[in-house]
This record gives sequence, structure tokens and C-alpha cells, in this order.
Amino acid sequence: MDQGEGARQRDPLAKALQVLDVLVDHPEGALGVRELAGMLGTAPSTTHRILAMLADTGYVARDDDGRYSVGFELQRLAWRVAARFPAPAIAEPVLQALTEQTGETSALGLFDPIRRQITFVAQVETQHRLRYMAELFHSIPIHAGASGLSILAFLEPALRDRIVRAPEGLPAFTSETLTTPEQLDAAMAEIRAQGYAITHGQRATGAVGIAAPIWNSDGAVLGNVMVTVPEQRFEPGSEQQLADAVVAAAGEMTRLVGGRMPLRFL
Repeated sequence: MDQGEGARQRDPLAKALQVLDVLVDHPEGALGVRELAGMLGTAPSTTHRILAMLADTGYVARDDDGRYSVGFELQRLAWRVAARFPAPAIAEPVLQALTEQTGETSALGLFDPIRRQITFVAQVETQHRLRYMAELFHSIPIHAGASGLSILAFLEPALRDRIVRAPEGLPAFTSETLTTPEQLDAAMAEIRAQGYAITHGQRATGAVGIAAPIWNSDGAVLGNVMVTVPEQRFEPGSEQQLADAVVAAAGEMTRLVGGRMPLRFL
């Protein structure tokens, strides 16, 4: 089989996965054929053919109005995966305790080494009316904000350099986002020295983030634990107290998932 033929055979699978991705993320939960086609940039006939295939296998369901949503088979797989990788459920009491201790919103982020992004999968909100919250199940780059930098700083040097020195450059989310290799190298050295990251307005203006890494059983970065504080409520003198709480929570998460920090960072 030549490469062109292989690409053609893989293309329907890639399109089917794109359809599922849109259906899972769409807030309304159900979309028509033309809506999906417009969002994916594909012909309605192609989209309809993919949906029919997915409906036959139970991965999508069609309602009486001809709109499609996630099917039971995909939900069944999601439940099985969640049972096998229970980090979000394990994290809930840890995050609850962290929020009670700090009075601020806490969150668990998991690192995707393929996309090189972080996704927040659990959080406990503060009782304060003014608060910053993580957007759950939405992947974000790891070069901006405490959540990402607390992971980036502890990656293997070769992978870290590929991300920091990407030929296409790094996008800025606010005027405070670090986007040059020199800025990021300096920040990551400090993060490794102190064991946590703290940033002011790098991803969202007015938000202070404090995050520390969690580790898997192989001694690789699995994700992080983070708290977010509105800048109006943040007291510089409270940094160490907040950081100690976050580092302790990250350590507890590492223990609960059977992880270990590699010797080079101890």
C-alpha cells in the first residue's frame, strides 16, 4: 500500500473523530447535518455519510428532528476509561481540602504529551463572588500561566526545548504572557528551584495562579494542582503559605495515583 492510499483510507476515520469531537464539546449537545458540515468545513453529503456510519455503530444518536448527539456506545467507552483512569475522582477530596485551606478555587490539570497541552478535569470553586475558574475539558498550551509552566518546567529537556523553541513561535494571551525562549528559560529555572509556579495575568488578566506538578509511577509529569486568586484579593505576603498548600496537595495527589518525583528534582 502506498502512502497516498494509506492517507485516503485514514481520512474517513479522521473525519469521524472530528465529528465526535464537535458533538462532545458543543454546548447544545445536538446538531444538524448542515450545522456540523459548516463547523467542520465539509460537504453536507460527506458529513451525513459519516454520521450514518457513526449512528450504525451507536457512537451517535439521531433524534426525531434529524439532529445528532453523542450516542450510548461513546458514553459507555467514556465510563470505562474514567473507571480505568480515576484521577479526577481521586482529586475531589484533595481539591476540596485545598480550597477550604486557601479559600480559593482549586483545580486539577492533566498533561497530554501528544498534543503537549493541559486539560483541567476537576475543580472546586471558592465561595467568594469574585473568582477565576478553569474551563474544564478544554485543552490549552502549556507555555502561559502557572498551570502550564508548572508542567513545562519539569519536562525532559529535549521536549521542553521543542515546545519553547517551536519554529512557529508561541502565542501571547495577555501582555504578561512569556513568549521568548529567554523569558521562559529564566522562569522555568526559578520554578524548578522553588518547586512551584506563580504567575500574574499571563493567561487571564487579573488572575494570579499558583501551581505545582504531580507525577506518575514512571516519574514523569502527569499534571498539576493549582489555585487561582483574583489579583484584587492577592496579598504578596501570602504567596509562600498558598504555595506550601498547593505543593502539599500536589504531593498528596502524586501519592494517591502511585506516582513518584524523579531523583533529579528531589
